[in-house]
Amino acid sequence: MQARRTMFHVKHAGGATAHGGPTSTFHVKHHRRLRIPFLAGVVALSLLAAGCTQLAQPEGWAPPVDAEAASSIFVPVERGTIALVEITDGGAPSERWRFPTEADELDLGAIYATPVLQGDRLYVATHGGEVYALNAETGRPVEDWAGPVDVGERIVATPAFNGERLYVATEQGNLVAIEVANGSVSTLTEGEGRIWSPVTLHEDTLFLGNLDERRVRAVSKSTGDIVWEQPLAGSTAAGFALAGDLLIVGSFDRALHGLDLAAGGEERWRLDVGGWVMAQPLIDGDTVYALTTRGGVIAASASTGEQHWQFLDEERQFRSRPVLVDGTLVAAAKDGTVIGLDAATGQERWRQTLPDEEIEADPLVLDAGGVLYLTNDGDLVRIAPADGAIQRIGAGT
Repeated sequence: MQARRTMFHVKHAGGATAHGGPTSTFHVKHHRRLRIPFLAGVVALSLLAAGCTQLAQPEGWAPPVDAEAASSIFVPVERGTIALVEITDGGAPSERWRFPTEADELDLGAIYATPVLQGDRLYVATHGGEVYALNAETGRPVEDWAGPVDVGERIVATPAFNGERLYVATEQGNLVAIEVANGSVSTLTEGEGRIWSPVTLHEDTLFLGNLDERRVRAVSKSTGDIVWEQPLAGSTAAGFALAGDLLIVGSFDRALHGLDLAAGGEERWRLDVGGWVMAQPLIDGDTVYALTTRGGVIAASASTGEQHWQFLDEERQFRSRPVLVDGTLVAAAKDGTVIGLDAATGQERWRQTLPDEEIEADPLVLDAGGVLYLTNDGDLVRIAPADGAIQRIGAGT
């Protein structure tokens, strides 16, 4: 699939800074009716603190994924269904394919893990423990796999991929490797406690957070041997961030932790951020930006943990990771409030509210300079980072 640059081509939120551009307004309608699901969102914080063992009535909170071609995105539609949606040059989104179809007679169930796109394959891990390899252009299962791979345990964490293996962590605390050439499975590490944080791969090492065991574990991607373990004062469910030789971890102990990879995961610094961290921190140069569930936005030195500034709005809960576009840090709160901050000072530049909407899924940065959010009610919304102007691309039902 060859990428071509169009107005709505999207990039991953952690990618390069997008180019700015004027905001346009248009109305869109679906080629087929898109029914983007109500995302269940993160389980209530009180239940997490109490150590609940399962997700009640799971629906999934997987975000859209950049398809890297023809301004298309992979979007979770309905419950347990993934679709390739193209936003045409005229602005009207159309559905190129969906999986499964009615003819497949499959129920994928909830999807929490972000689908992983590699080349012409899209890997989809379901909460029920099945991993599908789909042809990214057609949406049909890859024939090299004899059907979906069943790891036998529930999956919430987003897998990591190294070109040959898909590394999948489970709610039972285990880490398995799937050979993408044929779908064969091997268990690398057995553990205890739920793993919700995305699996992080760095060189030859995989990093795993643990919700119940309150630890970060480094595991050899080749052998499954435990390289080191670092206990934390609180649970962790957010994605990790890498800054040179530091692994930056947000925790429910209301702190960011800078773990030294060269010193066996020893804690180099700890920064109190005043609230639980459920969103993956953002690294830009030597600056780390972190959001909290108590309305905090913090900028600090990634190498030392020294705080540069803090923005606080205690009425907001930030669960979606921030993005940085042309000097503006964009942060979306659960209640649909989207705030643009000066990345250098933390001063508020603008604020917009999406009425009757909630946001928990991570965003994508659009090639034209906008930030794309999937709301809990199924709306695709573009936010202009320069002034917060809102453009609704598609509406859920």
